[in-house]
Amino acid sequence: EAFDRVMKRIGPAFSSIRQAVAAPEGKTVTDEAVMLKAAFAEAETFWKKRDKRDAEKWAGAARGQADQLSEAVAKGRWDDAKAAVGALQQSCSACHGAYRQRLEDGSYRIRMGN
Repeated sequence: EAFDRVMKRIGPAFSSIRQAVAAPEGKTVTDEAVMLKAAFAEAETFWKKRDKRDAEKWAGAARGQADQLSEAVAKGRWDDAKAAVGALQQSCSACHGAYRQRLEDGSYRIRMGN
């Protein structure tokens, strides 16, 4: 359940960041990136405790990409920020492809069989 709460914080923050990068709205990106970095650090810990090195790596990469996003916005490099959003999406998609299972009711659960 704790991990589910982390993921439910990440989704809306990521959506907000995508919109803010397109706008561009630096404060929104910066604020949401701070939250993402903390959430991905929690995700890294979650996966490390379960010895899922690939998922731990993806969470670490996502945390780093959120950091790159903050740095790009702070420097006014919006093209770099857009690239960081794309890289972040790839990290999320890789982990979701391996470890997230959609249930019939539309909800998700963690798939640990890998």
